[in-house]
Amino acid sequence: MPADTVTPDNEKQQHRLSKLIDLLKSWKGEKPDYDNLDFSNWHQTEAEYQKEQSEWLKKRKKRSSSGESTDK
Repeated sequence: MPADTVTPDNEKQQHRLSKLIDLLKSWKGEKPDYDNLDFSNWHQTEAEYQKEQSEWLKKRKKRSSSGESTDK
């Protein structure tokens, strides 16, 4: 069977792919500003990283215990 023959399965795949492409095009994501990237924590020590993660986790736990959304 030639590769360009349309079969029901091929048609379903094309439809799904088309829907996915449409979805991705609809997102309003912004491209990163490659000229002004923030690498301030690039040389972060392990201790600094652990402290930052600990603070983040405390905030998450506090939000979840208060019933706030933890999506942020």
